[in-house]
Amino acid sequence: MIRPLIELITCQSGDWEVLQVNLGYDFICEGHKISNEDWIKLLKELGYRVTKKCLSDEVMGYGDYNVEWLNKMINIEEFETNRVYRHYKGNYYYVMDLAEHTETNELMVVYHALYRDD
Repeated sequence: MIRPLIELITCQSGDWEVLQVNLGYDFICEGHKISNEDWIKLLKELGYRVTKKCLSDEVMGYGDYNVEWLNKMINIEEFETNRVYRHYKGNYYYVMDLAEHTETNELMVVYHALYRDD
């Protein structure tokens, strides 16, 4: 199998990016920033199995992605809304929905804390 050329094209100012690949058809993503979702979409088009995990900022800060920390992640593809989740530190949250940041395309959780912060 011939590996396709993946081109990431940027401009000098860094204001615009284009990700393109010829897969027998043109796969093109472009914008002010190529999102993680665009890269995942490309990898899936190339036949890779891809999962996206979401770490808390605290866990991410440790920089240790071994199995112990991986068990504390949320699998976005299996994520359910309109239900209560227990954070690994013990507090409960009602998760209403997932939202996408309009500029970065980053997925975010819309939630309501089910505890009082006195």
